[in-house]
Amino acid sequence: MLQGIIAGWIFILFMAVLFVDENLRHAISASFGVLLAVVVIIIPILVPIVLDNKHKREKIKKQVVEIEVVK
Repeated sequence: MLQGIIAGWIFILFMAVLFVDENLRHAISASFGVLLAVVVIIIPILVPIVLDNKHKREKIKKQVVEIEVVK
């Protein structure tokens, strides 16, 4: 869902730029394709990494609390 929202906003912004300056037609389509590819490829890779790191930090905090309680 996040990918769709980001891609939608990118599309809307590029269409707004296209209406402002028609000479940017080729540059806009190329850069839109690159940004869309980045959104579609990078986000699914980064989100699990970030969430996994967050989960590991919470797990370590729980272990530290348990060790302190046992002492």
